[in-house]
Amino acid sequence: PFVFKHVALMPDVHLGKGALVGSVIATKDAIIPAAVGVDIGCGMMAIKTPFNAAQLEGKLKKIR
Repeated sequence: PFVFKHVALMPDVHLGKGALVGSVIATKDAIIPAAVGVDIGCGMMAIKTPFNAAQLEGKLKKIR
């Protein structure tokens, strides 16, 4: 009942202790200690760009 609206997975999601590494759990009036992993603040971020999938076709392999 304390999970607030959304649960999300980041691109680096993988098994962890207590919760998945790369999981995001929004809560209201609660903290889930087992969901706070050793990777807190690891630096994952997302940004909106002006590019669409067609413009990036064939170029993503270079940056992966």
